This record gives sequence, C-alpha cells and structure tokens, in this order.
Amino acid sequence: MSWLIAGDVREGREHLNLSNWPEADPKRAAKWLDNMSEDIRSGEMPLPKYTKIHADARLTDSQRKELADWLEAQETQLVPAAGK
Repeated sequence: MSWLIAGDVREGREHLNLSNWPEADPKRAAKWLDNMSEDIRSGEMPLPKYTKIHADARLTDSQRKELADWLEAQETQLVPAAGK
C-alpha cells in the first residue's frame, strides 16, 4: 500500500508541485487554480482510491463547492495581474 501511495504522490508532483508555486507568473498560477477547481468540481479529486482508504478525505457536495469556489476566487484575484 505504501508503494501505491508513494507512486501517487510522485505522479501528483509531476502534475502539480506546490513547492514550485509560480509566484512570479500570475497567469500560470491562475491556470493551476482553475485546473484544481475543475478537478474538484468534477469529482476527479481527491482520488477515489485515496478516499476509499481515508474516509475523512471524502468531500461532501457542499465541501466540494466551497473549496472550488475558494480556488476560483483566488484565481480571480490573479487574473488582472495575469493580463487575462
């Protein structure tokens, strides 16, 4: 099981590593926030195989909406700086 989780973490970091947040590139940061919001709204995140193991990571519809709305609000704050 630990190998599965380690593999998921490694793959996740290839797609989005928050340690490398693009502070100097607001347009790129806004796109990352948009992608995160879409993944949460669509149910792709958190990963179903992860929530089967960690029940406390399951999001209710209300929590999913709240998190996605927050991400979109953060994205909106970056949009003027990004020249969108």
